[in-house]
Amino acid sequence: MVILKELSRGKGANAGSFALICPGVAFFVFGMFFLIFGLVQNGLIELASPVFFILLLPGVLIQIQTLRVFFRLLCNVLASGSCKTVSSS
Repeated sequence: MVILKELSRGKGANAGSFALICPGVAFFVFGMFFLIFGLVQNGLIELASPVFFILLLPGVLIQIQTLRVFFRLLCNVLASGSCKTVSSS
């Protein structure tokens, strides 16, 4: 976990650090295949049912975290860390 923080936030961030987003995207894509082809098309759950959305939730949360890491990397690598967060003070 320390390595991920260092690569996405610290001095170790470089263009290769963008590979950190691949597992998050793959998890979401695999989850969609599992839900649609594994559960919906086999009649185990209904499309757009509450169970469908509950099972979709972990993938969505991972995708949100993946986007957060992506934009942090975008700021640290491409903008050389010059992106600043706006504080509401």
